[in-house]
Amino acid sequence: MASRALLFETERLRVRQIDERDFDAMVRIYGDLEAMKYVGDGTALTRESCLAWIEITRNNYATQGYGLSCIVSKQTGHTIGFCGFTHPGQQADPELKYCLEKASWGKGFATEVGLGMVAYGAAELGLNRIIATVDAAHSVSRHVLAKCGLALESSSANDDGSGSEVWARHVEIASQTSSYPTAFTIRKYCPGDAPSIGRIYRDAVHQIAKEHYTQAQLKAWAPRQVDYPKWEARCEEKQPFLAMAGMEIAGFLELDLEATEAHVDCAYVNPRFARMGAISILIEHALGICRSKGLTAVRVEASECARPLFEKYGFQVLELQQVEVRGEVLSNSRMRLELES
Repeated sequence: MASRALLFETERLRVRQIDERDFDAMVRIYGDLEAMKYVGDGTALTRESCLAWIEITRNNYATQGYGLSCIVSKQTGHTIGFCGFTHPGQQADPELKYCLEKASWGKGFATEVGLGMVAYGAAELGLNRIIATVDAAHSVSRHVLAKCGLALESSSANDDGSGSEVWARHVEIASQTSSYPTAFTIRKYCPGDAPSIGRIYRDAVHQIAKEHYTQAQLKAWAPRQVDYPKWEARCEEKQPFLAMAGMEIAGFLELDLEATEAHVDCAYVNPRFARMGAISILIEHALGICRSKGLTAVRVEASECARPLFEKYGFQVLELQQVEVRGEVLSNSRMRLELES
């Protein structure tokens, strides 16, 4: 029997396509009235309905390239739920759906898989707009959708007096147009990206910059222990651009737009994608934004290892600096690129 394609992985979960071998798990989860209270019309599915959904999903894979998928715990190999994008009633917008077994509630799995589905939809399926419908009284699902970057778009009253809400997320996707060997897409930061960005920052410093700085300087620059709350706050403020290699973040760049100029605050590559063009794609994207807004110049403080790349794009060194960080002195270059009017 054919293997079921893996769609993506998160820290604790694998998400893969479903087939008839998932029938028993589907009956167990979708047949549980309590688990289905806020899914669809709130009724449990029969065995016949589950069989029908497997066939519908097969057809969706063939005609749309996506559909329902199976959520599997990495720790146990156990199916804990289902998720995916569907088009109920032939609606135009893909709708995010998920349902978890009761034993897996309250453990953050819904947010984890929701973030993965949003990123997968953008990077792999090219979905720049997704929606989700939710019972207005279901605060847990509303909280999950907010953490996944969706926002309340509309609300309505049902005949029984309950309320329904439509949440939506629009993702800007810019595809690579140059000839680097790995294909990257560019998207904006999504809630949930911060931990990966923090780890990329640390790993890039310790694995790439070690050719130019001492171990003491590297530890001062990027402590081994990632400060995740700090990175979450920073990413919410900076809203960095991400270079994506499929589902994986290959690099990130922070661009501060000012009245007449711009400042590149951070630009770091995932060491797995070093020298593959991820940062070049991000720089090109940032410069395109600056030119489109009529800005006159772009500034950056580049490390010893980053300076050659910025020089490639025409940045000029204005000053060699010595910067103290946590008691260690690090060198960098204050650089500037004048943009053509």
